[in-house]
Parts: sequence; structure tokens; C-alpha cells
Amino acid sequence: MKFNVRPIRIAFLLMGVLAASIAYSGVIVNATRFIYKSNNRDVSVRLSNEGENPALVQLWIDDGAPDLAPNKIDVPFVISSPTVRIEPKQSRALRLIATNPTLPQDRETMYWLNILEIPPKPKVDEGQNYMQFSVRTRLKLIYRPEKVGNDVVNSAKEVRLQIVQEKPLRMKLVNASANYLNFGEIAIMEGGQKIGKPLYATVSPFDGTELDFSEVDLSQINKEKVEVLFSVIDDNGASSTFGMPIVRR
Repeated sequence: MKFNVRPIRIAFLLMGVLAASIAYSGVIVNATRFIYKSNNRDVSVRLSNEGENPALVQLWIDDGAPDLAPNKIDVPFVISSPTVRIEPKQSRALRLIATNPTLPQDRETMYWLNILEIPPKPKVDEGQNYMQFSVRTRLKLIYRPEKVGNDVVNSAKEVRLQIVQEKPLRMKLVNASANYLNFGEIAIMEGGQKIGKPLYATVSPFDGTELDFSEVDLSQINKEKVEVLFSVIDDNGASSTFGMPIVRR
């Protein structure tokens, strides 16, 4: 289904080079990600305007193409109110509704919910310069079929880690589950201390991603004390941490 929303052509507005005031986002979303279970009729999104001025908000869903105009996107969802005005200190509840039951039923599918807040023109004296921004937020929207498990943390414990190359070190993280796995941090540890920079990754169902740990030299590490520490993010945005030993080929 075509998502027919007329795009509002304000992504960034700069008026003058001497800023007398800067407008920031005042709209708060009730979650950091949304899980659409196939046996649900819809998913609720609540927007709260914590600012002192009315807020105009435009919403749309994309399938991973963030720069595509909303009216060019074809996704199996509709939004009950794709453009809303929210008064100060008020909130609005919107519904995301799936329209295509033919989505894959053996794994999750990920989309992105876009929320664009367009601030009102500030009250300034004539001739006064100001800077104004429209704030866009993209949040994960995951479609979960009924047969796919809800315990994302448990699924993450089943990932496999393979060394692809030792010098420089590259490893492959394999997700054998039907869930999308979001890792807030992946770090190599030796004796409780991080080695090199931590990495971050989202791994699709039944897929894998390569991790570049080129700063780490395995030959200089005590193999009895080394492990990879994972921080996985669940449906509520909370993190759970667990470790996995590095097994050399």
C-alpha cells in the first residue's frame, strides 16, 4: 500500500547568521522502539508536547530508506493521523495499523517510524535574526509473527561468534534466531578490562555481520582471561549483558 502523506518540506531552516534564539524539540515519544505482534490489531504511539508552544508533527514509516520522500514509500502500514497538532502540555495517541498479512511469518521484519516535529515560528522583533530546526526522530518498528518468540535476550544468548581473520582481527557475529538482535555494545574483555573500542550492531534474523576489532592483537592476550561481552537491548529498551569466550580456529 502506498503511504500517501504530503511531505512537509521543512527539514532545516536557517534564517540569518547571528542567532538570537534556537528552538529545540519539545515532543516526547512513549517508547524507544515498537513491536507489532501479528495477532494485534494495531500498535499505539503516544506523543507528548512538553514544550511551551504548539507542535506540528508529521509521521511516516519507511523500510530502511531514510532519504526517500514519504509519498514515495510503499510499506504495509498506515498511521491513523499522519499529521497532528499537539497543544502545549498535551498528548496525542496514534495508531499504527498493518495492512498486509503476507509479511514473512518465520522471522521478524523491521521498519522505521519517522517523527518530524516542525516548530512554530518564534516571536521575535522585526529584523532580529534567529535559527530554527525541525527535529526528526527515527525509531525501530519490528513486525513479529505469532510463531516467533518474544524473549529477545534469550535469542541473543544463542548467537555464534566466528573468527574470520586474526591479523587484523575480524569476527563474524551470526544470529541463528528469528528475532532482530540489537546490541548496545560488543567489547573484547581481558580480566575484566575492555580492549580496544566497543562496537555496536543490529543483526537481522538468520543472518550475520562482521565485526572489525583490528585494534586487538590476540597474540598479546591471555587466552584464559579473554571473552567477548555483549549488551543486548530488549523490547522495552533495557539492556542485558552476557559474555562469550573467543574460540580460535
